[in-house]
Amino acid sequence: MRVKAIRPFPFFLLVVLLLGISTGCNRTAVPDTGVPGVVRQTGGVVLMENHQVALSVWHAADIRDAVVVHVDTHDDCRHVEASRVRKLQRLLKRKDYAAIQRVSDPDSAAQWITPSSDFLFDLGSFLYPAIQSGMIRHLIWVVPDTTLSPERIEVLVRHLQGVLKVNQLDALTTGTNQFVFRLNRAAFTVTTLDALDPQLPGACLDIDTDFFSFAEAQAQGHLTGPLRADPETVCQTLRRKVPEPAPVTVCSSVPGGYLPVSLRFLADGIMDFFVDGAWPEDARALLAADHLIRSRNTPPGTPPSPVRATYLPAYRHLQGITSLMQGRDIAAVAAMETAAALQPVYRKSLLDLVDIFISLQKPASAWKAWNAAREVAGTDTTDLLAVKTRLYLNTGNLPEARQTIDRLLNWDRTPYHLALHAAVTMRENRLDEAEAIYREILEASPYQPNFLHSLALVMEAKGQIPEAMDLYRRVIAIHPTHADARENLAYQLLQRGKLSEAEHQLRTALESDPFDITSLNNLGRILHRRRQFPESVNTFLQAIRINPDIPEVHANLAAVQLEAGDPAGAFRAAEAALRLRPDWPALVQFRELARQAVIPPTNPATATPQPDAPAVENKR
Repeated sequence: MRVKAIRPFPFFLLVVLLLGISTGCNRTAVPDTGVPGVVRQTGGVVLMENHQVALSVWHAADIRDAVVVHVDTHDDCRHVEASRVRKLQRLLKRKDYAAIQRVSDPDSAAQWITPSSDFLFDLGSFLYPAIQSGMIRHLIWVVPDTTLSPERIEVLVRHLQGVLKVNQLDALTTGTNQFVFRLNRAAFTVTTLDALDPQLPGACLDIDTDFFSFAEAQAQGHLTGPLRADPETVCQTLRRKVPEPAPVTVCSSVPGGYLPVSLRFLADGIMDFFVDGAWPEDARALLAADHLIRSRNTPPGTPPSPVRATYLPAYRHLQGITSLMQGRDIAAVAAMETAAALQPVYRKSLLDLVDIFISLQKPASAWKAWNAAREVAGTDTTDLLAVKTRLYLNTGNLPEARQTIDRLLNWDRTPYHLALHAAVTMRENRLDEAEAIYREILEASPYQPNFLHSLALVMEAKGQIPEAMDLYRRVIAIHPTHADARENLAYQLLQRGKLSEAEHQLRTALESDPFDITSLNNLGRILHRRRQFPESVNTFLQAIRINPDIPEVHANLAAVQLEAGDPAGAFRAAEAALRLRPDWPALVQFRELARQAVIPPTNPATATPQPDAPAVENKR
């Protein structure tokens, strides 16, 4: 792709010259919109959970021919068919915002109101009909990247060509950390925050809080360490570069999984900043606690109880995270249930908790979290049933898993539901069908790492290990922090004696998910093979502290302790494993071997023959 390079020049003026756009602004008062999906509103500052609500907010505020500064990890401008845009325009003409919400909001699909296949647009495409309907004449997408190299610009250009369904971007021109093109009658600028040109008063400022949870635009994985951009500093920069915005729309993007629930308070902090002119102390205290967790993986000290009730759900959620990190599962569920009762969006934390407990191999705790989420919801939503399907799979209840996923598919054949259908099909040992389903999904979403990972699991189950390993590597290339892909690749490497590469994959996986027991267990096995006994023992003990109820980990610990010259420790570990799994003959023999090493028999003829350490694998 060839693009024209521009020497340093005020980029906003370049847009004016290139596209012939007036620099006048549409100044408008923003009334209390009463739009469905708005969570909070103070004057011209509006907060929502799902981003497509912004379109109705702008229309209710009579926004036309506007400059919109869109601060987001995602473009939210996917192409929408002309027929759907026309239907939306008829609803806008009637100001039927309730009907618009029913045909655009994820909750409509989750609550069995409208299947997503019947949506006119959604949170990933709302800017496209806003441009088509004349609300926006200049869209400025501010990406989280700190710089935009020529290579990075090419990546984003190709992405936009794909989502806009065009062969090339019209009138494409590049500048320093920016590029601009024409989309229908509007200008479309992509820029970093530092390169954002100052705007005239009255531009619309649209902020998606997930801007802070990714390293770059369209990234697949959340940041795993501390945030790279300070929210308070970003807000100060935006207030300086976008003066007197009207309106300011703020989106949390928690329901779609784009912002971790632990950062939901940032959306309130951003709103309060633009209402009050200062970053709220409650948000500052919560961010400091989150930073401590992200940087040290240790429970934070409990911050002061928030001054504003707005931040109490986040405070309760933080208490839940602290309890989880301390191994107090029931307390974690209770705290997060309290947060969800205070603010419905926090119900997602309970569903996330189900997945965490599944990963920790704690099915009883997972069911407690699911039941708490169901209690808060009051009904079986589709997201609840999807998580329930995974729980049934995890506990081996295939008939219930099949019945639940069939109900979801009959309602809405989303890629996610199809992927669950494939997972159930795989567990039913219909591997060819499962492979076909995943390949069908990947035709539409070829770079979706979770679907690629699931296909790799199918290929592994079919015995096609080289192809499975290639797929794991593809997942890692797209999503470097995909812990499951690294863990499963490491397992195959371990089976082939490639200990160094397997260890690298496991240690990298643990950087993303330090509580993953399978990775810890396999890392302990590698260290045992290398006769690094103290580190191996510590690794197994770390896994046991996370979940003491997995017999294989205790057995692996027993094996390394005996070889390291600690028969008493080996005996205790074998005892712990047998309490969890009494019907393990090889381990019974091993326990006797460890006992005799502690207290040698008086008659050598009665000594138990020395068996090998029990062969133990613990693979997800």
